[in-house]
Order: sequence, then structure tokens, then C-alpha cells
Amino acid sequence: MKKSIYVVALAALMIGVTGCGAVGSLMSKDSREVSEYYKARYGEVEKFEIEFDSFEDVDVEMPIGDVKLEEGDSYSLRCMFPEKLMPDYKVGDGSLKVTGKDSRGLYGDLESRWSVTITVPKDADLNEVTIDCKMGNITVNGVSGKKLDIDTEMGDIIASNDISEHAVLSCSMGDTNISYVTFDTLDGVSKMGHVRVNYSTIADVNWNGSMGDVDLLGNFDKIRVSDSMGSIYVNCKNDWKGTLCTSMGDVSVNGQSKGESYEQ
Repeated sequence: MKKSIYVVALAALMIGVTGCGAVGSLMSKDSREVSEYYKARYGEVEKFEIEFDSFEDVDVEMPIGDVKLEEGDSYSLRCMFPEKLMPDYKVGDGSLKVTGKDSRGLYGDLESRWSVTITVPKDADLNEVTIDCKMGNITVNGVSGKKLDIDTEMGDIIASNDISEHAVLSCSMGDTNISYVTFDTLDGVSKMGHVRVNYSTIADVNWNGSMGDVDLLGNFDKIRVSDSMGSIYVNCKNDWKGTLCTSMGDVSVNGQSKGESYEQ
């Protein structure tokens, strides 16, 4: 009897494995067909690169694709997109403007990640940086600017080693990770995703979260954080002033639970 059970079980396992293989092959076939459709309609993915003498303002508006602004050896722009969806760019009056083409109905290339990368030299002191991306991650690394305005509807925000007088970050669906930055003021909004600020010096923090934890570690003078659904963690040795409030979660200051709201 046991032998019969083992045979049946083995047969079921083999059928399951065979079935998974069939599904996997079907998915791979569908992926190839979709990829070929993209190529036929929008062209092959191409790489475009150009260098500039300088610019002080950066304005990027993309419907899809990752955007990176980072320290490099020169002022440059690099794009990786299908031929017919290659973003437009314009340089004039000290400003670099990059605009993506209409990509409604697309959800990214199945073979490579579409991206825009902008570099500035280490000693560059930018004026205003505005990056608006509907679907894609935004990374700002090693940049100094008077104002950073970053907005993504679906994707993560990563800011590290940046210096700014005023940073405004908005993330509708995705995580926000900030580390080793120096900001005079940080204003932020997150609708769905975790917020982590690590080893940073920010004089004034004002954050409004809807769903997800907010975690602050660093040196702060003023902190105002409200969260509808998520916990708030603050680790700061400074004698900061402000309020922390969550509707559903816990407030913790330097490892000590404070309930749902706390003020000092």
C-alpha cells in the first residue's frame, strides 16, 4: 500500500515539474513576443552620450525609466532608451532640461533598464534641481544644490552624500532612502513606502507619511513627523524640538516607546 502511495506521489511531482516547465516556457515565449513587439514599434535600445561645458539648473521630466544625478568627471548626459523613445534635451541659459516621450502603456523594457544619467563635477554647485518621474527610481548622489525637488509616483528615491539648503521629496509608491546628507530643510511626503534617514544632518525635518514607517537617525534641530499608518523611530542625541504623531503604530525616541504621539 505504501509503495502505491509513493508511486502516485512521485507521478504527481513529475506532472507538477513538467507543468511548471510548460508554464515557464510559455511565459518566456510571451516575453520574447512582447519584447519583439517593443522593438518593432519603438526600435532597438540605444545608448546616447553627450558632454557640456556647464549648467546650473537641472530639470528632468520622465514618464518612465530610472533617473540618476551623480558626481562624475564632467557635465554630461547619458540615456539608454529605445530609438523612438529617446528623451529630448535642451541646454540654454545655464539650464539642462531633459524630457521623455509619451510612453503610455509601457512598463519598461524586458531586456534592459531604461535610464537617464546626468553627471556633474565634484566642485559643481547647482542652483535648482527638479526631477519628476512617473514610473522609475530616482537617485541623487554626491550633489550640491540650493534646492532639490524630487517626485516619483511609482519608484524609490535614493539620496546620499548630498548638500542642499532645501530638499523637497515626494514618493507616492516606493521607499525613500536618505543617507549622509546635509540639508537645511527637508520637506517630504510618502503615501506608500518606508522612509529611512540615516547618518544625516538636517536642521529642519517636516515629513508627512500615509502608509509605512519613518525612521530618522542623525542630527536634527526641529522634527515634525505625522504618519497615518506606520511607526516613527527617531534616534537623535540633539536637544531637538518638535512633534511626532501616528494614527496606527508606535513612536520611539532613542529606543524608548512613547505611545502614538510625542512632543518635546
